[in-house]
Amino acid sequence: FYEQAQFEKAYPAAVRDGAASEGAVALVLGTGLPATWAMIEKRSDAGRGAAMLLGANTAGGLVGSLLTGFALVPTLGTEATLLALASVNAVVAAIALRHSAPRDESGRGLASRVLSLVGPLAVLTLVVMFRPSIQLRFLLGAPHDVVNAMIQGPGPTWDQRTVFLREGRNTTVSVTARPGVLSLFNDGRPESGFSGGRPGFGPELVVLGGLPGILAGERRDAMIIGLGAGHTAAMALASGFEHVRIVELEDGVVEASRLLYDGRQQPFPLDDPRAELVVDDARNQLQMMGPESLDAVISQPSHPWLAGSSALYTVEFFREVDRALRDDGVFGLWVNLFRMDMPHLRAILRTLTEVFPHVRAFVVENSSLVLMASSTPRPLTDALTPRIVATDEAGPFFAPHALGDARAVLAHQEMDSEAVAALANGGSIIVDDRPLLELELARIPNGAGLHWPDLDWALREQPWQVDENDVPTVLMRIETVEARARALDRISVLEIAREPIVRGRLAEARGDIGAALAAYDEDGGLEARRRAATLRHEEGLDGQLASMAHDWPADVEVDDVVLLAALNLDEALDPATVELARRSGTPLGAYFVRVAQEGCGTTPRDEPLADEHAEVARFEARCATARRDVERMLRFEQLAWRARTVQAANGTRRGEEALATGNGGLALMLFSRVLRTYPTTTRAAIGLARLHVRDGRREEARQVLRDALQATAHLDEAQGRIVDAASSLNIELEPTTVSPGESSASTAPEIASPP
Repeated sequence: FYEQAQFEKAYPAAVRDGAASEGAVALVLGTGLPATWAMIEKRSDAGRGAAMLLGANTAGGLVGSLLTGFALVPTLGTEATLLALASVNAVVAAIALRHSAPRDESGRGLASRVLSLVGPLAVLTLVVMFRPSIQLRFLLGAPHDVVNAMIQGPGPTWDQRTVFLREGRNTTVSVTARPGVLSLFNDGRPESGFSGGRPGFGPELVVLGGLPGILAGERRDAMIIGLGAGHTAAMALASGFEHVRIVELEDGVVEASRLLYDGRQQPFPLDDPRAELVVDDARNQLQMMGPESLDAVISQPSHPWLAGSSALYTVEFFREVDRALRDDGVFGLWVNLFRMDMPHLRAILRTLTEVFPHVRAFVVENSSLVLMASSTPRPLTDALTPRIVATDEAGPFFAPHALGDARAVLAHQEMDSEAVAALANGGSIIVDDRPLLELELARIPNGAGLHWPDLDWALREQPWQVDENDVPTVLMRIETVEARARALDRISVLEIAREPIVRGRLAEARGDIGAALAAYDEDGGLEARRRAATLRHEEGLDGQLASMAHDWPADVEVDDVVLLAALNLDEALDPATVELARRSGTPLGAYFVRVAQEGCGTTPRDEPLADEHAEVARFEARCATARRDVERMLRFEQLAWRARTVQAANGTRRGEEALATGNGGLALMLFSRVLRTYPTTTRAAIGLARLHVRDGRREEARQVLRDALQATAHLDEAQGRIVDAASSLNIELEPTTVSPGESSASTAPEIASPP
């Protein structure tokens, strides 16, 4: 409310100041030429003067635009260029006024001549003294922090955030610093960045830059179109290419990307002897390449609705790429899903398939589509995994994003060539003479774009293709898309979906617990036992799990789940449980053996294990209570609360995602599981109530919200959200009151957001 009030207070002043400055500029621009024209009309040789004026105006516009854009701004910067031009205008004004001043020797004539010289120079002196600024850093950053921009206005805060600023011939490049993140911008539009950790950039860049080196027949020569932050170049080098040519149009981008890597103390890709930087237009470079001279071309244009970038999505450009690629070469293309709609995505795919018959589409995060195109089939099989993990260079980039082998990458393949062709059917072909993306994408609002439901609906009739015997990849795919009901339907129609393990995993992803457990038990294999054990434990079926598990063969993962179930059942010291712990050999098993021998509450070594498993923390807290060790009891209660908080927040997030993407069964299972564990999680309660209302179960929704009110009886803010949700769902709730000293079902703090 404070920010809104400040915004409303600052807005009129901002509009007034903007109107004043823009009005002055408009006045000068609009009256300058007519005023000069009026002066010429009074001369005897008006015709000759008019011709000279028009010629000078045309020549000045041509020379001025070329000189300013290609020389002055890149060399001096916008503010210094404006000051230089103001100085030139002041001199011209002084000469013009001096020429028009009366030539008589009277006092009036002398005063006019002096004033004509002194006036413009005095104005210029004032401009130099006060040095007004266009606040370029503020203008570049304000669109990304509108409220603070309106409230605070220009100031040192914006200067401190911007650690690099370079005005070039094509774009203004800037780098901003926020805690843990360096971000690269072109003309104020976000391009890339570098965060902490490994690799420091997103999975879409790992796949775009790394997958061509995995799929290409040879890894001799590659071309990167657009350096950006340097990540695609780093991936191409890491994936084994012998020579990588990076084509970048703007020198400032090169300086900025070096700053990013230096700031993270990482080796800069252009310092690699295999890398070659060419500052030029990419299409010029491609035209100069000989036929079949490249093994890969990787293109990540900056915002395809811009003039230069849109030319990298046309059929003419794709033909140039095809000409330069060898027969077994690969073309990697990035396509934005933000600020995109289905007709234009169809157009891009239709244009690409016009040139390349084999196209795959990967989605590894929800804002980007990564396309891999080739003239010949380039299968992504498990035989290519060594290219990902065999070297010390590529593996560390893929592994942090759970893309450590070919199957994991294939699980993120959204479309094979058949699905791409089907989606492209009916799309327009983009040509140089009519760049659809430049003309039409700019009309799409900033926050709009394509989301999972849009893609799933468009692909609903296309089965998700995979080798008929590749069960591990199918299971990975289900794990990847479990929240998306229609994506699961594309797997259900496959022949491999009849396998019990696949059938069980599909049932679990849809929230059908009984069907999932029945299919897992029918399969009986190791992976099925692991999933059955985990599902039973998560659903609170620990007694059932314990009765079945002792007859299963030894397995580390299953044994640990059974041990956690034993803690919930207070069977930690049961002889069969201790024997199971001995055979497991895991840290959790060692903990059970130690408890059996020494008793609980004897060593601080248990704290890391308790931090990981809420069951251990609760067991240790109960043990400390029995020993009357209050300090230890409080410490382990805190660990248990923290572990439950993480579990509940993650479950709530997954449930909300499933609800948003149409998988009501999974959402029901996850929300219910969260509320059993942590009933004060209002987000889960509200999500479950909305699901019940959507499916016509209003009384169940009412009961969920009643229970949530009772659980949060001492949490006013949480209760307010529940009441607001009930109102939005047209559900009447009687107020919940708690007498002084009375305890509610749970007074633990509400989970506000996932960690």
